[in-house]
Amino acid sequence: MGEAKTGLIDFLYKDLSRIESLFAQLFHGSLKEIAATESFGTSSSNTFKAGLHAVEGSKTSEKQKIDTLEKRIDPHDQKILDILKYLNLPQVSYNLPSNPIGQIFLIKGNINIRDYQTIKNAIPIILSSFTIPNSNKVKLSKKELNEQKKFVESLFKLVPMGLELEIKMEDNTTLIGFLKEQFLTESPNDLLKIYGNELPGQWYCLGIVDSIKQLKSATNVSNLRQSIDEFAIAIKEIYDQETIDYAITPILVFRDLTY
Repeated sequence: MGEAKTGLIDFLYKDLSRIESLFAQLFHGSLKEIAATESFGTSSSNTFKAGLHAVEGSKTSEKQKIDTLEKRIDPHDQKILDILKYLNLPQVSYNLPSNPIGQIFLIKGNINIRDYQTIKNAIPIILSSFTIPNSNKVKLSKKELNEQKKFVESLFKLVPMGLELEIKMEDNTTLIGFLKEQFLTESPNDLLKIYGNELPGQWYCLGIVDSIKQLKSATNVSNLRQSIDEFAIAIKEIYDQETIDYAITPILVFRDLTY
C-alpha cells in the first residue's frame, strides 16, 4: 500500500445555527445552493443544388443550437470549510491565554463526552445494585444506605442534565462545554456503547472560550437573587470544576481522516 493521504474531515458536531450566523457575518449573507452551468451545442447543414446543364450552383445553410445545463449543488459542509479558511486560526494544543473572554479558538486535544441524562436514567438501577462508597469504612445500616441513595437520587433531580464535552490539551489544560444533541452526527447512546466516554485519537474543537477562573457570586443583590446565585454556585461545585479554568461553547468538533 502507498502512503496514507489526508485532506478529509470527519465532523462529529456541527452547531448549525452558529455556523449560519458566522457565515452570514463573514460573507454578507447565507449560502443556500451553488449553481453550475454547462453549455453544449449541435449544428446541422443543408445543401441545395439548382441550375441548367450549363450552369449549376449550390447553397449551404447551417443552423446551430446551444443548450445550457444547470446543476444546483447543495453546499453541505462547504460553509464550514469557508469559515475555517477565512478565520485561518492556528491549532492550539497548549498555552491558552490566561483570561480569554468570548474569544474563538481552534483547540486540539483528547475529548470526553459525558451523557448525564443516561446516567440519571440509570441511577435507580445502579443504586439498587451497588453500595455507595464510604470513605470512613464504617458499615452503614440499611436505613442509612437508603437515605444516602435517596440523597443521590434527589441530587441528580436538581442538577441540569445534558451532554458534557471535556477537552484535555497537551499541557493538561482542561476545557468544558455542553453539546446540543441535535447537532451531533452520531447518537450519544451509540458513542457510549462503542467508546465509553473517551473518544480515541486527537480531535479539534472550534469554539468560543471563556475563562472561569475568577467567577464570583454577586454581593449586592436581593435575597431572592442571592439565593438563586448561591444555588447556581452549588450546582457548579457539584460538577467539580475546581480544577477547570476554561469553558468552551463548541461550534465544531472534528478530526482528520486518512485514506
